[in-house]
Amino acid sequence: MGRSNSGLIEAAMMVVLVVLVIFSTFLPGLLVDQRVAVDAMGSAGYTNVQVVSRWTFLVGIAGCSGEDSVKFDVIATGPNGKQIKNAYVCSGFLFKGSTIRYR
Repeated sequence: MGRSNSGLIEAAMMVVLVVLVIFSTFLPGLLVDQRVAVDAMGSAGYTNVQVVSRWTFLVGIAGCSGEDSVKFDVIATGPNGKQIKNAYVCSGFLFKGSTIRYR
């Protein structure tokens, strides 16, 4: 009887571990407000900034650094008056600032 309980406990611990890994991957990015991207673009001289999508999973392979938690795809009007559609803003959860990148 004790042996089968041990297997059940190990399985439950594995499930908890998987859930914690998933939440630690998604949750920080979900807590970053899209205003971060709008402010970063505004500071660089862009206007009419629109966030068109948000990525919170594996942003490191989507063009951001491994320290980033979220990626925002944006459309904006550049300082020269032309609309850009190839920019995105990467941001960390607490201590990392935002970075504007281009495809």
